[in-house]
Amino acid sequence: MKTLRLIGIIFCVLLIMTSVIACGGQTDPDPDPDPDPQGGDENDDENDPQPGNQNEEPKDLTVTFDIPEGWTLTEPTPTNMDVEVKNLSNGANLNVTSGRRVGASLEEHVEKAKAALVETFDNAQWDDDRSLQVDGHDAIELNFTYPVANLEMLLKQTYVDIEGEIYLFTFSCFAKDAETMVQDYQTIIETARFE
Repeated sequence: MKTLRLIGIIFCVLLIMTSVIACGGQTDPDPDPDPDPQGGDENDDENDPQPGNQNEEPKDLTVTFDIPEGWTLTEPTPTNMDVEVKNLSNGANLNVTSGRRVGASLEEHVEKAKAALVETFDNAQWDDDRSLQVDGHDAIELNFTYPVANLEMLLKQTYVDIEGEIYLFTFSCFAKDAETMVQDYQTIIETARFE
């Protein structure tokens, strides 16, 4: 039982770390404020596409998805996780967080997030990134394995861009359980809805 508890703690710490890194570690909602109220900042670039008004509040969306058998919805924690589900039989975890996009596009956001992850998980083995649609919205999925103590972990992150708001699905499990757990993750991604 102590081993399962330790594994749960390791998963939680890793999920929190990767979520913070993947969101760019950004706490300032307006990273490039315009010091000139007339909009005449000499650093403005007319060719730099910015979606909508960056000062607009993001839509307040709720994420729903089918929870596979064996998974349990847990209460959100004060670490800003919007949703967290766990498979208590083997310690697999999934959480969903949201935050403003860093950069002008989903691709730029994911590129920056991946650079931070590569720096943090310098011994990770990366698979190819995958473009997909989640509930009709553009998304990119990152996949990698990395060692923790004597265990090999699998981590998947799916970034969904909805009008400049990034919804990040972060999934982790033991690499040895990947075959069945990844099927559960795919069910969650395929049934995800933003309302």
